[in-house]
Amino acid sequence: MPSTYTLISSINGNGSATTFNFSSIPSTYTDLVLQYSVREIDSGTPTTFRRLDISLFTGTATSSNTYLRGDGASAISARGTSAIDYVRIDNAVNGQNSTANTYGVGEVYIPNYTIAQNHPWSWFPVTETNATTAYITPSANLSQTASAISAIQIRVGLALNTASIFYLYGIKNS
Repeated sequence: MPSTYTLISSINGNGSATTFNFSSIPSTYTDLVLQYSVREIDSGTPTTFRRLDISLFTGTATSSNTYLRGDGASAISARGTSAIDYVRIDNAVNGQNSTANTYGVGEVYIPNYTIAQNHPWSWFPVTETNATTAYITPSANLSQTASAISAIQIRVGLALNTASIFYLYGIKNS
């Protein structure tokens, strides 16, 4: 059980960026936790929910994920594999057409990030709205690479508003 969480860094949305990087992650922790609260600024036709991509930025690798998705009316499960080191979850970010002042929130847990081996990690994204459909999409992921993780990249389809934020924490198990 983790005994300490230490904030490594935080990044705010700025109204124009669609890519967010945590680079030069120190190797002084056991595990990493990425938490976020985000909402996109739509241009053109507004939508309710959009995608979020996460890369453990370990270079070229194969990534796979298995996920469950519930939307309040139905549930599905699926498995995906990608030849690049990005895992995408659709419906993980609130868009301009979702209820005002609601955000997509989530947590990514990356154990043993300093070890040079394949990296299993979990992702728990949730969107909310006062309409009939909102999403929860927990996933189990595997980035197949023999490198330690020293950076994380997050991509969204459209810019995030300035109240959006990502937090990266280091965890020590001792």
